[in-house]
Amino acid sequence: MEDHLATEFGASQCNRKNRVRVLFLLILGLLVQGCQYDPYAHLFTTKRPQEADLTGLYVLTEQTVSRGGLSALGGKPCSVEIRSDGTFTGTNIPPWASGEPATNFFGTLRSATGKWRIEGVGGVDDGSGKVETHWGIYLDSDTKLEPVGLASNKPPYSLIYTLGDPDAGQVLILTRIK
Repeated sequence: MEDHLATEFGASQCNRKNRVRVLFLLILGLLVQGCQYDPYAHLFTTKRPQEADLTGLYVLTEQTVSRGGLSALGGKPCSVEIRSDGTFTGTNIPPWASGEPATNFFGTLRSATGKWRIEGVGGVDDGSGKVETHWGIYLDSDTKLEPVGLASNKPPYSLIYTLGDPDAGQVLILTRIK
């Protein structure tokens, strides 16, 4: 009888150890999943820029939505001109969309004109619990366009469209050329 109890006790201890291991791995997996971050967050503008520092012509210099780099656009220009009078012209820029970019993403790009304004487009959390505003530009027009984030904390700024889940790192980066 004592051998039987000892065997059950040993099996119980073994099962308990396995359950603890499984629980530990589950918690570890959740922590790793929760600790993802936007790989471009370190570029985000967290100090409100002056409007005069934003005017200029920005052209696409990098995209990570699909393979092929800039050739994925099939030769189409992608640019945003920000003017000092508060107007803009956008050529082949992302429409307002939620979720992941569609497989035909570059076929959904839009061109528009309208007014622009500086606003917060999100937040940046360095892990300390303090969330800083990610500043960007809303492009107001008859065509509903995706707001564009600003990159850098000093001039010259760049424009960065983050598409879909920020942790996926799918971006369009436009660099100021004049």
